[in-house]
Amino acid sequence: MLEMELRDGDIKGDLLRQNDIFARIDTIRSEINEKNFQIHNAKILPKSKKKGSKVSIGSFVELFDRATGRIMKFRIVESVEANPLVGKISAESPLGKSVLGRTVNEIVSWTANSQNMNMTLVAIG
Repeated sequence: MLEMELRDGDIKGDLLRQNDIFARIDTIRSEINEKNFQIHNAKILPKSKKKGSKVSIGSFVELFDRATGRIMKFRIVESVEANPLVGKISAESPLGKSVLGRTVNEIVSWTANSQNMNMTLVAIG
């Protein structure tokens, strides 16, 4: 609707403002197209017969840090779903790559901010 008003000249404003609005509309259209592509190409992963035997995309993971005594809990997801603030770690991240295919009691190592990290995989769900 806003776009039609702009094209028809119903909204008075300077050319720069109109160009900015058109650019935002194009950005939103591009984002919508990307989301539609993701939805139409999404695949449901089959359930593993041996649930929790190895870490895969969709697994809930718990790592134990012996140095601090802390447990880190997260889920391995595709990069488009990743959000570390809510515990969703990309399978393409250094941490994600290091846990994929691992089993319980294995030592998981990766580098974060130029620091080598080593934790024990204690649970897969």
